[in-house]
Amino acid sequence: MAVLLGIDIGTTGTKTIALDAERGSVLASAVAEYELLTPRPGWTEQRPEDWWQAVIETIRGVLAAGVDAADVTGIGLSGQMHGSVFLDAAGRVIRPALLWNDQRTAEQCERINAAAGELLRDELRNPVLTGFQAGKIVWLRDVEPEHFARVRQVLLPKDYLRYRLTGEFATEVSDASGTALLNVLKLPIPQDREKIPDIVGAAFRERFACRWLVPLGFDNTYVLAVRGADARRNGWRSISDLAPHAPGLRAGFTSEFVERPDGYPGLRARYGIAFAAVRDFGPELMYEAIGRGELDVACAFSTDGRIQEYGLVPLEDDLHFFPPYEAALVVREATLDKHPDLGPALLRLARKLDDATMRRLNHQADIAGRRPREIAAEFLREAIGNK
Repeated sequence: MAVLLGIDIGTTGTKTIALDAERGSVLASAVAEYELLTPRPGWTEQRPEDWWQAVIETIRGVLAAGVDAADVTGIGLSGQMHGSVFLDAAGRVIRPALLWNDQRTAEQCERINAAAGELLRDELRNPVLTGFQAGKIVWLRDVEPEHFARVRQVLLPKDYLRYRLTGEFATEVSDASGTALLNVLKLPIPQDREKIPDIVGAAFRERFACRWLVPLGFDNTYVLAVRGADARRNGWRSISDLAPHAPGLRAGFTSEFVERPDGYPGLRARYGIAFAAVRDFGPELMYEAIGRGELDVACAFSTDGRIQEYGLVPLEDDLHFFPPYEAALVVREATLDKHPDLGPALLRLARKLDDATMRRLNHQADIAGRRPREIAAEFLREAIGNK
């Protein structure tokens, strides 16, 4: 039996699961916790060696539960984003890792944003926030120059574990996008969002021999969400509808949304919107608060299943402020050439998954607890008649 291992390097512990590669069922799991270091208020660190020992312990745990190591055909890694592991020329850890929620780099981030604000806005479409790697590297240079002088590699937490497992330095685009150091195409973002798929598609085909297929239909960008009853009573369909009422409304946003130029600061400037009160929340507490009536407006990602769970209505961004995050499949040209039926099969998914559909599917997985494989099979039967 083929077995897949999934290893998640979290902030409080590491969890490893063994899956039946054919059926997707969990064969065994194990968890190991480790210490969170807080040498000063607002500082959070961990020892990368603790992560590594937790990986060893949890892998041994699933093997002890009856999984045969010879059956393992692949290992998948996930973990906390944004953290920084500083390595020297020999691949040794220089100091404890700075974590995603570490706040010590506020001064460095302000300097970076002041010096490169136009570049960050036009090309990265993201400011440098305190969690990101860029500010951590500058902080190390400013505050611990003796350590900075030894740095040869800076890795994200899960990429450090990949290095320990394989001896290779690597990352992937989704995590690298949270470093403020990644710009794949090095092209400015056009103001006309309709042009983006053509520009990205042409660039990937030319540079990477990859083809972007027609977008799937959903745009997982920010939205403002209100309770359905409030939307119906006040006739709120768009953010412009909401704006005149904002001085009497209570808003709850994540700290990232409060800080990002493409979050509340930019939204306030574009729509002339100012709420009576704005409070910072973690995502789950934010949803619970608006559900209990303690908030009137919350930020959300457009496909979050909790929008459905709490009976919220996402408002239309009628002035097109939020950047697009449209989902599309990317396939190597060589793969399409080798499997000529693959392209037409994948294109059957084009525009089949709008925001509302993704919210419904995510709700079934994240809230109702259904197996993703079953949800996907049911959707395919409904949407394209797949058996």
